[in-house]
Amino acid sequence: MWPLFTMNDPLAYTPTAKKARVEIIPLIDVVFFLLATFVLFTLSLQKLGVFDLPLPVSDRGVEKVDTTIYVETSGDGTYRLKQGRLSAYETLFAEELSARIASLTANGAKPRVMLIGAGNVSYGSMVKTLDELRRLGIEQLSIETAPNG
Repeated sequence: MWPLFTMNDPLAYTPTAKKARVEIIPLIDVVFFLLATFVLFTLSLQKLGVFDLPLPVSDRGVEKVDTTIYVETSGDGTYRLKQGRLSAYETLFAEELSARIASLTANGAKPRVMLIGAGNVSYGSMVKTLDELRRLGIEQLSIETAPNG
């Protein structure tokens, strides 16, 4: 009764060599753990330098002066002129327009001129005014248009 199992007994334990299996899920877990560790380690090695950056100052509270010269050409040969959007128009004749614009540009400034055509003005009058403004050395010239309707 001593030996319960003998070598010839089919219930006896016989060690056999099993084929090793590589499981993919634990392998992915280990690789991601190593990757995260490497990333965190390399980020801690970098010394981030801080430097002063001069930011622009807002001038929102400062009122800007509108120096635009508005010239309105009418069909009867008169002109209306004003400097700045909020100022009042003054009525001028053709011979006075050149002298008045020359006096506004006498200080060497290069003002912006907005040319406006009244409802009954002809193309010839507008072109004549454009030519006169170009002759006076105006470089920033715009023409105001109205929508059809």
